Amino acid sequence: EESSWFDSEELPSLSNGEGVSNPIPSSSEDESNRFAQQLSGGWNESVLANEDNLGPLAQVMEKIALLEDERQATEARLEEEFRLRGEMEEKYYKKKRAILED
Repeated sequence: EESSWFDSEELPSLSNGEGVSNPIPSSSEDESNRFAQQLSGGWNESVLANEDNLGPLAQVMEKIALLEDERQATEARLEEEFRLRGEMEEKYYKKKRAILED
């Protein structure tokens, strides 16, 4: 009997955690610290103090939002054109068919 590439003897056991490392370290401490900072009274002041640093990011996000709106408008226009083309094709198909049947 030939062994397959997924034989259990050849693979580290996943059920008991052997051979498995967590690629994402626990960040619960970082999250707790961030949450505590947001609850503190100085959070808004620190955001306002860093407004110069955060401003360019806000501008980039605004430009991305505008591009997304443009993309959606273009998609809607293309869908409408596709619908109209289908109607036109159907109309000419019916006319051709009528001519051929005469």
